[in-house]
Amino acid sequence: MSNSEEILISFETCCKVLAEEEFAKSAGQLPDVENALIQGRNLLREHLARCVELAGSEHIGAKYGPDLQDLVKCDTRGKQPEEEELERARIDLVIVDFYRLIFGPDAGGGSSPEQSYPDWQTAIIDRFKTKENYLRAIEPITEAYKRLVRERSGLDSYLNVLLLTADAYERAAERMFDLGSLVGRYLISSELWEERDGEYKFQKAMELNNARALAGPRREAGFIYIDPNGDLTHSYQLASTVSRSDGETITSREGDLTPVVLVPHTYAECLNEPSVIAVIDFGRDRPCRLKIIFKSKAIAEERKAE
Repeated sequence: MSNSEEILISFETCCKVLAEEEFAKSAGQLPDVENALIQGRNLLREHLARCVELAGSEHIGAKYGPDLQDLVKCDTRGKQPEEEELERARIDLVIVDFYRLIFGPDAGGGSSPEQSYPDWQTAIIDRFKTKENYLRAIEPITEAYKRLVRERSGLDSYLNVLLLTADAYERAAERMFDLGSLVGRYLISSELWEERDGEYKFQKAMELNNARALAGPRREAGFIYIDPNGDLTHSYQLASTVSRSDGETITSREGDLTPVVLVPHTYAECLNEPSVIAVIDFGRDRPCRLKIIFKSKAIAEERKAE
């Protein structure tokens, strides 16, 4: 499996999880919620399976993108494709176009073996730069699904599930850019300092988003960690105060089970700075301090090239 294929599959797998969450939020408006949830999960599972197939296809890195006929699946040679096959191929086409924007021959950056992206977060942030650019690139996929639903006939209940699934995928796709903002834009490290003799002494450090050590169900929490939503989370259940780069502070009470979360948009205005630091002070009997250091990947790459 190529690096680009692995990254695209990882992207779509995460998007599917978010889409299931979004679909569950809206399924309550349907008459048979339990059946709708099953149908929605099946549709999203089918979509992921097709994305996995397309991610490994030769179309992504080819000099020219495929046309509609290249993506139509026919069992018999020379047989005219059914309308349903054409509908599926139209959706496949816009998915391939999106993948080619990231890893196609004209994508630059991470598309070459020497400069391969370590993860999907870095890939989409590096390729699209802004959320507006990303949303413009992803829009044809969600629009193709909605157009398919609007043109179909059948049971209203099933069409409603199809439409809600398309809406859920669209919301999930939007969340993916925010989810990738921290990991994709920053090299992140966490330092633990303990107070001794009236001053804080450095104890140890941990890298948070080096290579494959990204958010996931098996991720071990360090001093802080990146949660499944892509937020940087301080999980100590002690009173704490977070001082952000803009001077604003966030506090949590002792025994408060809600973690202090540093969300990606907190640092949106600081992305071009060489580094940004958040300081978290916590603990009474043994005061401790966390320094979260965000080093811009763009700045780091520029310095490496000098």
